[in-house]
Amino acid sequence: MNAVIYTRVSTEEQAKHGYSLAKQELECKNFAVRNVYDIKYCIENKKFVDYIIVWRFDRFTRNLEDQTALFSKLSKYGIRVLSVTENNEENATGNLMRNIIGSFAQYEND
Repeated sequence: MNAVIYTRVSTEEQAKHGYSLAKQELECKNFAVRNVYDIKYCIENKKFVDYIIVWRFDRFTRNLEDQTALFSKLSKYGIRVLSVTENNEENATGNLMRNIIGSFAQYEND
């Protein structure tokens, strides 16, 4: 299985004193190794990507509408977004948790 790692910080302060891009990337790589995923780059290998790995779902997007649209679009291409630190189950509970996380991320952003 192939995966892409996506990291993001919102502010320079967060990069220096929060969970830095390097730390997020390291944890995502460790998650990929534990789950036997090869890391790929999406654009160049779009037909071969199975997963996008993020440290937390709110690093992917902080807008619930965007989250829902992106997850849906990626799903059509057979690509799942996986969180290193949160529930990745593909069932009602997993969907609920991702929506709650997305709602809180948008609330904090607003």
